[in-house]
Amino acid sequence: MPYRDDMPETTCTCEYCENLELILSAVKLACPETQCDGSTASLMKNVMCYPLNLACVNCECDVCGIGNEFYLNLIEDVGAVEEVTYHKWVLGGKYPEKQLHMVSGQEAADEMAKQIRDFKRHNKITSDNTLNRKEPETSLPGTNSAIVQVDFSENYDNKQRNEIQSAYFGHQSFSICTACVWYGCHNEVKCKSFCIISDEMSHDKFVALYCNKMLMKKNSRDTANCGHHTLLVRWLCEPV
Repeated sequence: MPYRDDMPETTCTCEYCENLELILSAVKLACPETQCDGSTASLMKNVMCYPLNLACVNCECDVCGIGNEFYLNLIEDVGAVEEVTYHKWVLGGKYPEKQLHMVSGQEAADEMAKQIRDFKRHNKITSDNTLNRKEPETSLPGTNSAIVQVDFSENYDNKQRNEIQSAYFGHQSFSICTACVWYGCHNEVKCKSFCIISDEMSHDKFVALYCNKMLMKKNSRDTANCGHHTLLVRWLCEPV
């Protein structure tokens, strides 16, 4: 048996990509005659528009949704099989875990259709964020507006340099909400960075709203000499 360090390992994979990859692999085994080869990249080439639009995200596009022969045949083929066994990453407790699901073909087809919609939505947000990162330099000069990109960092443990053995499991934790603000000021773009350190470990919509309020208040004071700004807050992640 090889040592753990010699085994290939991939961490920090995308939840949407990995779950769709897992169910596609299971579908390929349960329904080998289907046109899908079990690859997420191959599937998306056949069922997603480029550039991605809102109708496509909702699977209502004539090109890649309700009128797409590949998509319709795939759903029909999967729904016709007796049983599909697949794994899925779910939030089972405090941390996500990989769970085994044994369902009928129709249930697998419904789950796959949902995951395709979720993947498209996730892909749309990712694409928009990529474009938004390039936008400030061209859209903000000479305007009274600002763009704020916000994200939570991973929670941190506050450790002592020299600590006793029994303190190993008793670390105080904190989270950091990071933000970068681009704003137009006298025909040029300026940038400021902010971070909010908190002992609140949840990154839900309530914490996100509170952090946004703090950022807006702070940014309004710091950019007062450049006039009134309309803030457009864009999250790099997807707050729950």
